[in-house]
Amino acid sequence: MPTLSLKECKRKTAGWIVEACDDDDDSLLIFADILHRSVPRLLSATNSNNVEDTFVHNAVTDLLDVVFGEDQKLCHEWANKKLPGTEASVLMKPDFMAATKPSHRVVYLFSVEIKPPSKTRDDDVCEDRVKLGVQMKAMLQVPESLRL
Repeated sequence: MPTLSLKECKRKTAGWIVEACDDDDDSLLIFADILHRSVPRLLSATNSNNVEDTFVHNAVTDLLDVVFGEDQKLCHEWANKKLPGTEASVLMKPDFMAATKPSHRVVYLFSVEIKPPSKTRDDDVCEDRVKLGVQMKAMLQVPESLRL
């Protein structure tokens, strides 16, 4: 299988961006932008991708930034920030969270747990599903307490 150089990949994805703009195709523009930003990181990925935070930074940041970073009504936060509204004894640190701020209050809309490809054992995935359930419950209680 032939490998493409960074220059070839950037040229191709830049061409898709131009094509999307010419065709007024917003979906293609988003997809091309994600690839254009992500290709250099994916091509230079190291073995450190087995560390969750490093994997998120190297492989997923651009994808989430393009999808959620463009909307001025959303704010997003990255790994290692405690999810507000969770009990002090329960430490919930999602890998990614998106929120909105109605009436100067922060309301978290969703959280994401991300596993690098090297950490996809059933135990890890099950643990994240439980964690996501607890996080969703905490996030749903905030709007209810604010009567939104």
